[in-house]
Amino acid sequence: SALAAGQSGGEEGEYQGPQILSRSSAEIGERGGAPIAFRPYADISYVYDNGLLADSVNPQGQLVSAGAQQGISAGFGILGSRRWRFDQLSLEYHGNYTNYTPLSYFNGTSQYLGLNYTHVFSPRWAVTLRENGGITPYSYGELANVPQATPTLNSGVPTNELFDNRTMFSQTGVNFAYQRTRRLSFQFGGDGFLLRRRSAALAGLNGGTGHVDAAYRVTKKQTVSLSFVYAYYDYQKAFGNANTQTLNLGYSATLGRHWNLSLQAGMARANNLGLILVPLDPAIAAIVGPGYTTVVFHPTKYFPTGAATLARSFEH
Repeated sequence: SALAAGQSGGEEGEYQGPQILSRSSAEIGERGGAPIAFRPYADISYVYDNGLLADSVNPQGQLVSAGAQQGISAGFGILGSRRWRFDQLSLEYHGNYTNYTPLSYFNGTSQYLGLNYTHVFSPRWAVTLRENGGITPYSYGELANVPQATPTLNSGVPTNELFDNRTMFSQTGVNFAYQRTRRLSFQFGGDGFLLRRRSAALAGLNGGTGHVDAAYRVTKKQTVSLSFVYAYYDYQKAFGNANTQTLNLGYSATLGRHWNLSLQAGMARANNLGLILVPLDPAIAAIVGPGYTTVVFHPTKYFPTGAATLARSFEH
């Protein structure tokens, strides 16, 4: 049979087993877990926002809110997948332009491109190349629904910005799948990403992630998995960097014909290097003037991680 792609793929109509939370659950060019033929589309919307925030402050040092804005957003795109005997190409593109009134400062173009290419070398080996990139001028989660497998694979996608400032991003990755036996499979790979923001006052970001996991199908409807993720973040125009290491244990089960339960829990370790303001001794402050000084800090923190997903699939 064809490569099971880590127990989340297979021949059309073949039982695919329970979804694994640390692996792909929503792919580029798919809807409802099923590939669709390439199709273009267009959209137009009336928008109203009362929380647009520019990266500027008033003379009192307070952030300036733009107040209520309204406008029109028009866009177009294309999405879909194409399968061959040993290859699959998946594409999602969407672009739009938003025109606000009464302020034109927040007018802008959003662009998103998602591209996946998978090649099956043998019944045991497959490789997937990924690309996510685009431009977004807004902070309100416009890209929060980008089809990706896990939050780890969204590290370079700005889904939760602080300011409404144009941000350019790109994330490139590769993933290898190895089907050792009908029950045991492995995946490993990595991503590199960068973010650049229009404002000179806002920091950019370079970084990368590496991941590896193993999954074992205990029964036809139950799978256990173990995954490890390393992520590195290097901040541009600002002193500091960070890295995290996360180890998770997962359990997945198919409940009946349409329901899928996925659980994941583990521990994470975070190292941060940055600057912090600390108060001076009053006697020293009386001599040097300022009551605070800047020092380097390098804390290490441990914290638990967890996730749970209950999903139901429908015919359409």
